[in-house]
Amino acid sequence: MFSSNRREKRGWDTDYPGADINFSIRLSELTRTRVARQADGSEPEYVTVRLIDPALFQCPFALMEDAGTIDLSEVEVAKFREYLLKGGFVFVSDYWGEIGKEQFDEEIGRVLPRATYPIVDLPLDHPLWHTQFQLKEVPQMPSIQSWRRGGGNTDRGVQISLRGGTQPRWGRQNPAGHPGCTELYYLDLKGTLMRALVSTGSDEQSVVVDRRELFPTGIPAENPVGAYAQQYAVFEEGGKVRFLLNVPTIDNPPPLHLIVDSDWKSRR
Repeated sequence: MFSSNRREKRGWDTDYPGADINFSIRLSELTRTRVARQADGSEPEYVTVRLIDPALFQCPFALMEDAGTIDLSEVEVAKFREYLLKGGFVFVSDYWGEIGKEQFDEEIGRVLPRATYPIVDLPLDHPLWHTQFQLKEVPQMPSIQSWRRGGGNTDRGVQISLRGGTQPRWGRQNPAGHPGCTELYYLDLKGTLMRALVSTGSDEQSVVVDRRELFPTGIPAENPVGAYAQQYAVFEEGGKVRFLLNVPTIDNPPPLHLIVDSDWKSRR
């Protein structure tokens, strides 16, 4: 249990205790880990522990649900830091979007200062991805609603990119040659502008029917003004798609770049 501003959903008790029970069930099914059962033997046991509870130090593995709403007190910050520095492991789950990520990153930075303990992405050759299972990719886990609509297939539905992306922008509906589709633009992690065509069928199941690179923008994935800053805009004029780029440079203010042709040739 942790302090939360409950900006979305319910804070720490989102999906409680169902998520805790289901996690233990799947852990017992997919690994040889022994899972304690409740006294009647019906379901896995679950324990709720506050960050300031001494019992936390008896838990080598902790699960934090909806941690994108975390809003720690100073006492919680101190105890959480002590737990982690003594070797505690925390699995952080179920927060969506850049707002939740930024809030968690800010709060965990109070616990473990970023200058000393930076947040890094683990490459696919890291031992963590090969200790229990041999993972070749890290897929986006869908919500249970998307999973059901997709017939249990995690490769369908809302997933646009396996390689990540930022600053999504919706474009035209029903572009030429693609009736029933909507354009979705985003930046990949190298700053290349990508276009995906998203189609929603009669069963309301969205699928990506086409995806391609357009052009490099010069906008870095890690930028000082935040992932949702208006660093580019998409609009249509005269039947052509145009892009307005605000690219960070050493100049102040930065120059604006106008991409005026739908064949992606640029003019300044």
